[in-house]
Amino acid sequence: MFSLLKRLFPTDPLKEKLKWAKKRKKIENKLFWKIDRKKQKEEKRIKTFIDNDICPTCGEAVKLTITTDDDCTDNHYKCTNCSFEKHYYCDDEDGEW
Repeated sequence: MFSLLKRLFPTDPLKEKLKWAKKRKKIENKLFWKIDRKKQKEEKRIKTFIDNDICPTCGEAVKLTITTDDDCTDNHYKCTNCSFEKHYYCDDEDGEW
C-alpha cells in the first residue's frame, strides 16, 4: 500500500531540498544565538571584575587610563601583572557604554 502511494504521489526533490535547507538554517540560528549568549555572559563577567578593579585572568589590580576626545571617552583598563587589556568607549552625550 505504501509503495502504491509513493508511486501515485512522488516527493518533489526541490521541496525536499527546501525542507532540509530550512532545518539547516534553524540549526545554524540556534548555534549563533547560543554562541552570542555565551559571549554576552563572558562580557558581563569581565565587566564585573573590571568594575571592582580586579583582573579577570589573574586577580591582580587593574589600572584605568581615561582619554577624552571631543565626542567620546576612552576608558583603557590594563592589568599590572599580566597582559590583559580592555577598552570601553562612551559617548559623552548619552553616557552609555
